[in-house]
Amino acid sequence: MKLITLDIKDLYTNLPTQGIIQTANFWLHKNAYNIEETKQIGTLLQTIMEQNYFQYNNLFYKPKEGVAMGSPRSGTLAELYLQRIENDYIKQWIDSEEIHYYKRYVDDIIIFININKIQEEQLLQGINRIEQNLTFKLTAEDNNKINFLDLTITRKINKLEIGIYRKETNTDTVIDCLSNHPTEQKMAAFGCYINRLVTLPITQ
Repeated sequence: MKLITLDIKDLYTNLPTQGIIQTANFWLHKNAYNIEETKQIGTLLQTIMEQNYFQYNNLFYKPKEGVAMGSPRSGTLAELYLQRIENDYIKQWIDSEEIHYYKRYVDDIIIFININKIQEEQLLQGINRIEQNLTFKLTAEDNNKINFLDLTITRKINKLEIGIYRKETNTDTVIDCLSNHPTEQKMAAFGCYINRLVTLPITQ
């Protein structure tokens, strides 16, 4: 077994426009939406995807692919597309037991691979062939340790140990309690820290 992580480079700006529309139609059919509803939703989605503009230096641009950064809808559209990839491709590696464990959070993925059946470079090459617009970057465990999101995972013989990971750029800064921000915003960081502490099996 070996732990690896995958990161999708510039996910939102590289999602294929037509791929998202086709994927939406796939999920609508799979979930038994009627033909008229599917057609209406498809038309709305096509309109939304075509109205993707941004402004830079007083000029307006229209990207060939991708969804708008910061838009409330972008996360949902990314999920629609990535879940289709997982349904069509990743599931095959799981069924063949080449992948023993797979979890994704937005564009960050952690995988347990069976090195007796597949090597990390083989998996990387395979997953990068799925969609030409998307590029996956692989990081393998080093000395049985790997960082995923804000956690450091250490692989022991019969267990995993979980610790806190801080990027080199981390400042440990939170909003000052005397600042003119809503209380919810000032408490958000602490809520996140406490939730992680009580919900994750962090090594003492």
